[in-house]
Amino acid sequence: MQLLNSLNLLQWSFPGAAVAFSGSYNDSVGRPAVVELSSLEAAVDDASAAAARVADGPVLAVAPGSSLLLRDLLLANVTLASPEVAAFLPLALQLPSAMHLKLQDVQMLVSKQQLQQYAAFLQQVPSAVFVTDRTTFLYVRSFSSSAPAAAAAAGAAAGAAGTVVDAVSVTLLAQPAESIKTEGVAEAAAAAADAAGVVSTTDSYVLAATNSTLLQLLQQLNSEQLSESGPLLIHLAANVSLAPRFWGSIWPPEGVVVRRPVVFVGRSWQPTSMDLGMQVGQVVLEGASANVTLFSVALENLAYGDEASAALADGTSILLPSQLWAFQYRRARQQLVLWDCTLGLPAQQFIDALVYWASAFASAQQGQSYWRTQTVFMRQSLHVTQFEISISPLPGAHVVDALAMKDRLIFNTTLTTQPVAAAALPLPFNSSIHQHVATSQAPPAVAPIYNVEELALS
Repeated sequence: MQLLNSLNLLQWSFPGAAVAFSGSYNDSVGRPAVVELSSLEAAVDDASAAAARVADGPVLAVAPGSSLLLRDLLLANVTLASPEVAAFLPLALQLPSAMHLKLQDVQMLVSKQQLQQYAAFLQQVPSAVFVTDRTTFLYVRSFSSSAPAAAAAAGAAAGAAGTVVDAVSVTLLAQPAESIKTEGVAEAAAAAADAAGVVSTTDSYVLAATNSTLLQLLQQLNSEQLSESGPLLIHLAANVSLAPRFWGSIWPPEGVVVRRPVVFVGRSWQPTSMDLGMQVGQVVLEGASANVTLFSVALENLAYGDEASAALADGTSILLPSQLWAFQYRRARQQLVLWDCTLGLPAQQFIDALVYWASAFASAQQGQSYWRTQTVFMRQSLHVTQFEISISPLPGAHVVDALAMKDRLIFNTTLTTQPVAAAALPLPFNSSIHQHVATSQAPPAVAPIYNVEELALS
């Protein structure tokens, strides 16, 4: 079942083995489709009290042993089970035992107390990847109640509900009374909740940014007028462009200045495209707290660095588009993090270079003296501590399983030359950093590597 705007789930019954609800973004309301889990009054903090309120019948009845998928939805009036019992399970669903619930790209409105309860719980799970401001949002990359680490954190109570919950790209939201608190920035969002009772934009989160709203939101929510500079979570509801040439005169001459931790979240089942337009330096990270984290975003049309990039390179190579030179910051500390993303590179040779050096680094880690000598600069200058690449099932593509170095962290990110959504642009020629090669003399995109000098990494 596909939902466009909103749905009130009172008591629905599905006897089949698999049930799926999928939302469809509606730009007119600025958020995903809302599902009201019950007609009860506002959810309470006490989970046992909430359970008692729905004892007269389940909101959603499905057959034991079946599966339920909720995707691209915003669930309102949610009280979750205790994370030690069944993490991310909405109590109002009252699902039967031996049930599999998958939440994918789902946002849930919960109480502040419950959000903090889940944040404390996830801190006890070493494998959990999540971002939170501890007040208004908690985003978790993935969590399964059946995972060993989750069961260990939950203790003996784990599995008591008999329902396996897989949460993939799930956000818990505790809505404030007003959307924007800082004077002069109120125009970034409506001053109150919409018709469904949802505040779509606050000082700390944006439920659904699009190409028509992202630029303005980034400017306003990174304003120097903001009294607080905590993390900002931005869900991308559609493909976007951060290419100055696309915006023309609207683009700020100083670039988009990021002054706080900003987290971009795309769709986990289909990466959301962010077109960087073969341009560099347009996103400026300013200040000690500024950093950017991206989940499930396809970064497309990546270019070489330029002279301004070289001044901030700190030993990294401006000749590698994979260094993400659209983000301008001194490459001396980790200010860029990628999870489950895609890097759209202009030529296969850039993928081959990374694969080569990942192999070299692995050989050095295994104690091979020749490769330890060849990769000294990686360990000492670039501070690489982890570099693992595997083959992707996509033709010519590879996956960066893990890359940890001094200026960025990259995990489970695909390297490809194939466009995801943005039209591929030619790699600009810069006469100050490399020489032009005539077409008749151009080397093949993939060629034998005879020595390490043929590859640029440092």
